[in-house]
Amino acid sequence: MSKRVIDQLIAAEDGAFSQSCHKHAIFRFKQLINHVHNLPYGRFKTEYSLNQLLDYGKGTCSTKHAFIKKVAEENAINHVVLVNCMYEMKEDNTPGVGEILNHTGLAYIPESHCYLLIEGEIHDLTFPGKSFALSEDEILAQAEISISDIGPKKKENHRAFIDAWLREEKINYTLAEIWDLREACIRKFASKQAI
Repeated sequence: MSKRVIDQLIAAEDGAFSQSCHKHAIFRFKQLINHVHNLPYGRFKTEYSLNQLLDYGKGTCSTKHAFIKKVAEENAINHVVLVNCMYEMKEDNTPGVGEILNHTGLAYIPESHCYLLIEGEIHDLTFPGKSFALSEDEILAQAEISISDIGPKKKENHRAFIDAWLREEKINYTLAEIWDLREACIRKFASKQAI
């Protein structure tokens, strides 16, 4: 019988992500999950320095979950899946964004969100002490992604999804306007999480 994923050691010595864990005295996968979950939400100043997540001491849904996925890959830890979903970002599931959306006539804006499936169980480590729970009817699309799918590719896919949504729903905003509203919503939500 194999050990549960959560109980695995981070033993790879030649992987940059595992080395970062060791530098921060993190030697077990469960310890890494707890540590990353307790990091505050925040974007990197240098967006694609993923292996420095523990040094930065903060991360987004993409960077936190991709970092853990990469450690799992370096250590041949199976059954860790990186998932991206598009969901209806609205006040009910993303507190604070109602203050932005109330002035737009929009019920929601499609937002991209990453999480992990570990042995089939959802692990969302985006915000310390919380799990970001979405109902099935709020999820517009979801798929397994690779680490290379975060960063520019995730942004490109997200923008394409919003562009299609604008056309299909005949919404009278441009992609640029929606993207600016989305950024305002993310800032508002992040400020609520810091309280």
